[in-house]
Amino acid sequence: MKLGKKILEDINNKRVALEKDIDNEISAAEQEINNLKIASSEKIKKIAVETSSELIKQLIGEEANSSSISAIVEEQSKKSKEKQHGI
Repeated sequence: MKLGKKILEDINNKRVALEKDIDNEISAAEQEINNLKIASSEKIKKIAVETSSELIKQLIGEEANSSSISAIVEEQSKKSKEKQHGI
């Protein structure tokens, strides 16, 4: 009787520890996903600014003001996010 109770107790303790490990792994994965979302958004903005600058240079033959282009890209990015989230 005591042996069966001890085995059930050990199994339960291992289950609890495993659930805790799984929860920790899920939290770490969710954090990594969020970090990647933030990083990818910034990289996309950088690419958009660089591409826009190059297009303007090719179209008009002059360098464009990079801060103006950055502001436009940032504004469009905000509008896009608002549209995606229904704001």
